Amino acid sequence: MKFHTNMFGWEYVWRDFADSCGGEIVTETKDKDSAIVSLSVPALDKASTITITPTAAGTSAVIHYQPTSEFAFSLQIEKLIHQFGKALGLQDLQVGDKEFDHKFLIQANNEAMLKFILDDAKLRELLLLEETTEFRMVTEPSTFDQRWLVPANQHVLLYSRAVLIDKFEHLESVCKLLYRAVERLAEAHAVITGVSEEKEENRSGRLNSPLLKRS
Repeated sequence: MKFHTNMFGWEYVWRDFADSCGGEIVTETKDKDSAIVSLSVPALDKASTITITPTAAGTSAVIHYQPTSEFAFSLQIEKLIHQFGKALGLQDLQVGDKEFDHKFLIQANNEAMLKFILDDAKLRELLLLEETTEFRMVTEPSTFDQRWLVPANQHVLLYSRAVLIDKFEHLESVCKLLYRAVERLAEAHAVITGVSEEKEENRSGRLNSPLLKRS
């Protein structure tokens, strides 16, 4: 088993992680010691890419995905100003996890989809353990960071934290977090959309039978 260390600094850790995951480091210049601009690694399904970037505020990481609906959500660390906002009607959804609900201001345009995604204890645990300051969908291409290299017609899930990641295991955990979230997003769309279609069929008086759906 390879030993991973952070004693040589965060850039060493990021290069080590890229080597271990078949990823790629992009630097400011072609010089091998040039500053790191981004780290990209393949997601577990190899169909998408996770890009991690150093920021002025700490670290951000994104994974791109093919959107299947207009669903959008946002989680951010709850601050005092949000408490005043909630008193004035600011949306703050609850998922039934006391620690999680207390930590984050949660907003979404589809509460059922959001709750399905966060009804995953492991995902909630990763969001808490990885000191998440913001976790949201970014759907407007004009706001994409050029370092993300997002394919056409795709959106991204954005994770942010207020410190620069300098440990191998945390880079690994953030990648797991993003991939698990994309998986839950796909499952939520399939389940919630399927339930909605079934309700619509029942309201219209149509029989919801697999035999009737045969071509």
